[in-house]
Order: sequence, then structure tokens, then C-alpha cells
Amino acid sequence: MARWETTKAWLKTALAACKKYWQILAGFAAAIFLFVITRKVPNPKEVLDKSNESHKKEIDAIKNAHALEIRVREEATKRQKETIAVVEKAFKDADKELTVKKRKQVKKIIEENDGDPDTITKELSKLTGFKIEDH
Repeated sequence: MARWETTKAWLKTALAACKKYWQILAGFAAAIFLFVITRKVPNPKEVLDKSNESHKKEIDAIKNAHALEIRVREEATKRQKETIAVVEKAFKDADKELTVKKRKQVKKIIEENDGDPDTITKELSKLTGFKIEDH
């Protein structure tokens, strides 16, 4: 009876290890499969080099995407500030003050229609009553 309990405990431990290290087992199985199919032992250095190269490409792609995201965000912030400056100038020229509420509405319009300057211009003109051009 004690022998069965020991065996059962060992099998549970082995199953847990297989679940944790399934990638290694799958790699080992793939190597054996390649050996059986080609009767050639795969060069572990080549496999490791390809894996490292793939990892490096993935990291570079992530870094490039992050840099692009930051650049797009900075450009959007710059456009928003420029547009608010144009609206403030139009109000100043008309001897009116841009209220906090209207400033929030302007920001909302710019954020909602970020990629569409024509819509921004039309909405801002409606809101302010001025002819405003977005750059």
C-alpha cells in the first residue's frame, strides 16, 4: 500500500514538472522526430542561434513600435496645443475669454477627431463661432 502511495506521489510530481517544462519536452520530441525523419542530428548551436536571432528581431519590433507610439502621442499633443492656441488667439482677437468649459470642449473635439482635421475645423467653428483652420 505504501508503495502505491509513493508511486502516485511521484507520478503527480512528474506530471507537474511536465506541465511546467512542456516547451523543453516539446523541443526534445521535435529533435527526436527530426532525427527519425532525416536520420541527421540537428545542430543545437544552429537551433540556438536561430532562436536568439528570432528573439532579437522580436525585441527590435517591440522597441520600434514603442518609439512610434511615443512619436505619434507627442505629435498629437503638439497638434492639440497648436489648435488650442489658434482658438485662444481667435477669442483674444474678438475680445472674448476662452472659458474653462469651452477649453475642455475644444480638447474633447480635438481628441475625438484626432485624425480628421476637416471635422475638427468644422466642430471648432460651430463651438466658437469663428472660422478656425487646423494645421
